[in-house]
Amino acid sequence: MENSKYYIDNTGKIRTFFKSIRYGDYLDISTYSSGIVLKSSTTPKGFRHKYLDPDGIRFLEYQKRKVRRVQEKIIQLIECNFTRKSVFVTLTYAESDVDITNLKITNFHFEKFIVSIREYFPNIKYICVPEFQLRGAVHYHILFSEPFIDSDILKDCWKYGRSHVEKVYFKRGMAFYFVKYINKQHFDPRFFGKRTMFCSTKLVKPTVTYGVSESDKLDYFRDQGIKPVSTSVYSNDHLGIVIRKKFFSPLHDKIL
Repeated sequence: MENSKYYIDNTGKIRTFFKSIRYGDYLDISTYSSGIVLKSSTTPKGFRHKYLDPDGIRFLEYQKRKVRRVQEKIIQLIECNFTRKSVFVTLTYAESDVDITNLKITNFHFEKFIVSIREYFPNIKYICVPEFQLRGAVHYHILFSEPFIDSDILKDCWKYGRSHVEKVYFKRGMAFYFVKYINKQHFDPRFFGKRTMFCSTKLVKPTVTYGVSESDKLDYFRDQGIKPVSTSVYSNDHLGIVIRKKFFSPLHDKIL
């Protein structure tokens, strides 16, 4: 493995062997035996759903990767932006003449709800995952940054049915609660080509860095006797063997 921050492969692409993601109190460090491309061309919009057979293996593999990315994004965003003082809200529909099984319609209602809630809390941050109930209706699970939202405010903003609010006692548990809903969307054709999550634009994003300095962080944890809370290993033709280690590191921010 080359000991350099970046290198150019035989196709002219810029690669590096190390990548880290800092989110909240966690630090993920990945090592790629074949290097990771820092910049590559993007797939044309609509390509995947237009040219991949929804019943084919390639489409299912794409869905798995998509869900994995969304799961990781949700966990990272929750760690970066929410606390035990945040609140969890569920929005459900009453029976209606409107097609409450149609995501296009219900997502429009959700967006109107967000506009209304911002009239009360202009700086509120949120992350949301939709889910289909057994009756086929859509409902929404939302994590808000505010420590308290009165039920009367929710009733005023959500005019299509019921709303329920509760406190968040365990932030990490809430992250996996959201991941569970993403898993339920995995092979549901009603979500193919649709948004599987919503979030406010003001959320703090994870910090991503590349290069040999990320290897130095691994050396630091090893020298300090700090073990990762989890380690995963996988491989593919593009990245080679990938080793991903997750560290709980709230006391090491100044050093790392």
